[in-house]
Amino acid sequence: MKRYLKSILLVLAIFLCLGTFYSKSAATSDPEFILKRQSGSEKAANSVAIQGYYQNERVMDNVMISSKGSLYDSSMSLLGKIDKHLLGYGENQQLEKEYRSFMRGKTGMNSFYQDEDFLLYATIIIKHTSQGPEAFKFEISMLEKATKAENSYIIQPSNNNRYLFVSVEDIQKVGNKLKILTRNITADPKGYAIDSERNELHVYTIDMKSKQVVDDQTVLTSGDDKDFYTNIYMLQETDMTQSNDSAFYYKVTAKRSEEQDEQVGSELIRVNLKTNQAKKLEIPPELKGNINLNVIPNYDNKMIYFALETKEGIKVATFDPNTEKVVNSLKIKFDQSDLAEKFMFNVKNGKAYALTSPEKVGQDSQPANLTIMDLRTGNQLYKGVITYKNPSGQMSKTDGYVSLDRLMVE
Repeated sequence: MKRYLKSILLVLAIFLCLGTFYSKSAATSDPEFILKRQSGSEKAANSVAIQGYYQNERVMDNVMISSKGSLYDSSMSLLGKIDKHLLGYGENQQLEKEYRSFMRGKTGMNSFYQDEDFLLYATIIIKHTSQGPEAFKFEISMLEKATKAENSYIIQPSNNNRYLFVSVEDIQKVGNKLKILTRNITADPKGYAIDSERNELHVYTIDMKSKQVVDDQTVLTSGDDKDFYTNIYMLQETDMTQSNDSAFYYKVTAKRSEEQDEQVGSELIRVNLKTNQAKKLEIPPELKGNINLNVIPNYDNKMIYFALETKEGIKVATFDPNTEKVVNSLKIKFDQSDLAEKFMFNVKNGKAYALTSPEKVGQDSQPANLTIMDLRTGNQLYKGVITYKNPSGQMSKTDGYVSLDRLMVE
């Protein structure tokens, strides 16, 4: 592998240099955006990074905005660009800082697990040929933290199923077993599914000693037929690397129509990764019908956190999956001018992060607003806006704009 690494890096460096040349040729300067505190503690927002892209008539460039300012892809050093492509796009920042060597070439928030002793990574190898897709394989990598020893191996499930695509949804370690939750997309034999595809959620159990798949359970399917179709949305875990014995899904069923499909049912489902069983949870009346599929709920190893839009702002409801009840709720109030076209939500370390944003930050009169709340006390810890740093405080319409698409919390 080392024999090819230099060649790969050389090609990547040439590609990145050409991209930088054309970006810089088109843009005279990178406008400076910053997350600016309005109230609360500046420290509360130090772990926040907001990803988006800047665009004007000449150029488009990825940008990361924080309380320190903005970082554009085109302004990064060559080594920085190579690191970004090999390490990913900031989705696993803490792991990248602590285990830089192990993390190279490994991406995907859902693909990691860690405890005091190990850091584990799982990915899918699937090849497509002229005859169709081949049977997929797992590639497992493990870092022993105490000794820094790294080990990796490839495992092929015993069945010979050909899937169009397979992705890792979550991985967990239970004793000496590794549980890998995957979404498998297969051709729908009846042809009812959208694009003739069908979703299956599998839990694969791998014995880490024998390095064999010892169990494969299908826990959920898309359940498509000629009159109805089903979408299955995974809820977002607040920390994908930590131990959790469950994963949660929101299953939506719609009736097919030539004019407009109509939603006819929804289910909140818990997948127990210890027992490989799926259980339907009762959705309380205050949540049912108010769940916004554009703002996926968050969950940790105890609670599920729903962000619901209201006339006054955003309501964060804390739902206990064991009792199937809402145990706490807090309101994030916004002025009417702050309620914008986009809304992003995140939960980390007992705090709720809500970002409202217009489509074109810098050109729209509405600002992008970030609010941080303490989930336990309901206190507002921080409020800030994304502003454009120039003497007048605004951009002209010829300068361009930033469209925000991801709220990240380290």
